[in-house]
Amino acid sequence: AGVLEGFGRRDEAVAKLTETLPLQHDERSLSSLAETLLQMDSYDRAVETLQKMIEADTSRTDVMFVLANVLKKTGRLDKAKDWYQRILKLEDNSATYNALAGCLREQGHMSKAIECLRKGISVYPDRAALWNNLANILIQAGKTQESIDLLRKTVKKMPDSTLAHSNLLLHMHHLPGIDRHTMFAEHKQWGRL
Repeated sequence: AGVLEGFGRRDEAVAKLTETLPLQHDERSLSSLAETLLQMDSYDRAVETLQKMIEADTSRTDVMFVLANVLKKTGRLDKAKDWYQRILKLEDNSATYNALAGCLREQGHMSKAIECLRKGISVYPDRAALWNNLANILIQAGKTQESIDLLRKTVKKMPDSTLAHSNLLLHMHHLPGIDRHTMFAEHKQWGRL
């Protein structure tokens, strides 16, 4: 497809990608092809093809997830949110909880985003990404201490999560009255792990 586009045969390239999309059986390949179609300004073709794939097999939550991500990337947050919620009715999936919470956050529904991530954590307590995203949304919602406490719990529970350590140090700057000695001690503790 890239070669065809390089030779000015964009329509043929889009057609080839659109033909290839339904043949993909893993989320990574689906996402890659959908992203290529988006970069070629073929949003409608990508969405139409993904929707046809879902109509052909309503159990393809991987296709639903890619479709929801395409919708989210193109600013169609309500539609993306609907697809993420549809996936969660069919199966629990930590990535879907994260993505849905991201949609809700972008729409300004902080309490719903927090609720969504807490539900995800209750199902997937060992997924550091859920804990980190919850801490980030809590910071955005002005719940600094709750965010710090959550990150401390995450670091204790998952000491290998560099993201949790990094976010803890970053968010500690939001604490009122934090001094450099406390910050340095926290950095040293991370260094000992």
